[in-house]
Amino acid sequence: MYTPNTRGVARAVWLAAALALVMLIVVLTPWAMQYYDRLQAVNCMQSLDSAARELAVDFLAVNDRPTAKEAKELAAAAMDGWDDICPAGGSVYVVPGDEGLPWVLVCGIHGADRRQVVRLNASNVREMVEDALFEGRRRGRTPTDLTVELNGKDLTVTLLQEPNRLRTGTDSNIDYKGTVAFYTADPSSHVSWLVYAEPDYAAVWRADDGWTGDSYAAEVNP
Repeated sequence: MYTPNTRGVARAVWLAAALALVMLIVVLTPWAMQYYDRLQAVNCMQSLDSAARELAVDFLAVNDRPTAKEAKELAAAAMDGWDDICPAGGSVYVVPGDEGLPWVLVCGIHGADRRQVVRLNASNVREMVEDALFEGRRRGRTPTDLTVELNGKDLTVTLLQEPNRLRTGTDSNIDYKGTVAFYTADPSSHVSWLVYAEPDYAAVWRADDGWTGDSYAAEVNP
């Protein structure tokens, strides 16, 4: 009389269930990540909107000529801290307003104007590199590759001997991917050139020419 191998059948069932679970995870993971990213973007916009309302009330009732520093301090107080305004860790910038308010807030991740976002992030990176080189000069160190924190993540800013030809977003360049940054230093250990690029746009800075790159194309430099 034939007796089925129940242990083998059970193993096959478990393997099939495990395979089905893996396939389900593979299918759902991109959707879950997109949903999570959208949720963070919505929460960021809500936080910025709450801070903007505080700035508007202050502008109309208290201080009609606030400085950028005062606007930042007010927003930080309203949101219980500046660094946590964006739930995804986006760097938040205070920029001149164009709709009746002297200052508005822009997130370095979720800002709608991607050219502006790249310009703001690039300027932030250049300032952090300058600060790092200043500290290096104080300690007698020569320039090297640097790591800065941007939008809640570490970004390596690579030291080059000569400027490269990166002028557009990395999606338009087969040699680069994602978000990248490079710089050169003069003999006095100051930044002489820097490029910062995200997938969509790039910003390039030269000591003798200021900002260029496709994030500035057809627009007035701020």
